[in-house]
Amino acid sequence: MGLKIVGAIIICLLSFGCAPKYITAPAKAEFPEISFTSIEPYELALDLPVIPKPKKTLMDANFNIVTDPEMAKYIVFVPEEFNKYVAKLQEIKTLKEILYKQEDLVNVYIRLVNSHKEFLALERAKAQAYRNMWVDSENAYRDERYQGQLNDYFYKGLLGVLTVGGIAAIIMLL
Repeated sequence: MGLKIVGAIIICLLSFGCAPKYITAPAKAEFPEISFTSIEPYELALDLPVIPKPKKTLMDANFNIVTDPEMAKYIVFVPEEFNKYVAKLQEIKTLKEILYKQEDLVNVYIRLVNSHKEFLALERAKAQAYRNMWVDSENAYRDERYQGQLNDYFYKGLLGVLTVGGIAAIIMLL
């Protein structure tokens, strides 16, 4: 009879001895590799139009027109030529300002595209870390539940043995 009880206890312990099945990250949920090269900043290559030289008139100290540059004391521009020259200078200055602002806008767009690419890479890494964390927490939960069940079975079995032993001791005393 004692051998049957020991055998029943061993069979019960063997049936409780199975460890929980751990999970791993699903293979079909692999994230695609993200690789990118960042776009280099745009550098402006300035090719501005050349200002044509205005027609000038050479004059001596008495404001007489001369042809020899050595004898000239003053260089005089006709008002139309001077106005064209000033207008062309203002046009080139405005064009430079516009081009530099456009360069800034293009570089802002390039930085925006590069930051989107970096964001995608970080989101992918975050998703992988979250999945790994979920797998680890699920495995820890399963292990904790298994350990709790083993403790419950052990204490219930111990309480049963003590109860049966106590009843047997009371019966023997009577």
